[in-house]
Amino acid sequence: MLSVNEPQPNSFNYANTHAIWQNQVLGRQLQMTQYQNQFTAATFAMAELSRQGTLFVGQRQSIAQEYEKATGILLDKSADLKKWSTRLTDHKSKLQAKAAKAPGGKVPTTFAGYLPFDLDAERDRVLRDLGVNSST
Repeated sequence: MLSVNEPQPNSFNYANTHAIWQNQVLGRQLQMTQYQNQFTAATFAMAELSRQGTLFVGQRQSIAQEYEKATGILLDKSADLKKWSTRLTDHKSKLQAKAAKAPGGKVPTTFAGYLPFDLDAERDRVLRDLGVNSST
């Protein structure tokens, strides 16, 4: 027979389970604190990088202004803008051409509008290949 002080078989030890749970919670809290510290460090690094980038852009602009003032030659600041403007104009003309070809003057927005595909004919062909009567 078992005494009162001995652990009972199939009994649940609440004190031990509570201690394990507390250790797990403390471990997760420590891990969360470490993650928070890493996040804070990354945020500070990001802010410093942004500050340096802003400083660099300001320096670059002042150098460009000094050069333009000294030489009288304007730097082509809008080369990329012109390139993208040309691309967008070409893309717009292609879309307008596509819209003119589409029935009703609209750009097709369905799968069949982009790739004509006769589903009924394809269904009949597959059923015919499988030897099934397609007159249903």
